[in-house]
Amino acid sequence: MPVQEEKTSEKQHVKETERCTMLKRVSPRIAAVVAAVCAVIIGLGAWGLASALPTSTGAPDVAPLSAGTASSTSAAGTGQAEQSASDEGTAGGSGDGSGANGTAQGTGPGGEGGAGATNGGSEGSGGSDGSATQAITVTLIVDCTAAVEAGSTLAAQVSNNGAMIHATLRLNEGSSVLDALRASGAVVGANGGSMGSYVYSINSLGERAAGPQSGWAYYVNSTKPRYSCDKYILHEGDYVEWRYVLSP
Repeated sequence: MPVQEEKTSEKQHVKETERCTMLKRVSPRIAAVVAAVCAVIIGLGAWGLASALPTSTGAPDVAPLSAGTASSTSAAGTGQAEQSASDEGTAGGSGDGSGANGTAQGTGPGGEGGAGATNGGSEGSGGSDGSATQAITVTLIVDCTAAVEAGSTLAAQVSNNGAMIHATLRLNEGSSVLDALRASGAVVGANGGSMGSYVYSINSLGERAAGPQSGWAYYVNSTKPRYSCDKYILHEGDYVEWRYVLSP
């Protein structure tokens, strides 16, 4: 073989050897790039498929009520409540104030129902044509100072230096002096007869406890009436006293 051809063949062999070495170095990098590209393509495909599928929360889609609808419903309910409240207590003769708001409820053949009390604790005034039961306020005093001063041990035990009861009472119109005494919560001993009732004992303190003629007497507005206690009818603002006296 000529020398020139041998050199050329040797150069080609060297080039081919260098090319193979370069390919060996580059191939792993190309393979890694190709694998990364494939992974990206696969990921993008999976994401697109997932976003294309509909999602379900298990709850039905319900359109919320608009603010206007809710307001109109609430207003309708309030209007019905106010109408119902205004319809009460307009057709009666007697009105009773009941409840914390003092709603008046009237009953009877005619007239407007009585107006309810602000605190719902007292009876309303009756209508002009209906029957009405009004209330009166009276003051009641029960005192046995005279018996205590006379040395009655029992009087001292059932009183505070003679003071037994001091109360403001709310009574039905037409109540008597005896009714007021019983309404105070006192334990009353009384006898009835053709002349009316006679009180002989209040809270265990009876007649003759401080002398042979001692006992109970009543006064209205500082005056001793001529009627028995069950026949004297009280009026608004009356001041009633039951006093233990040593003699009639």
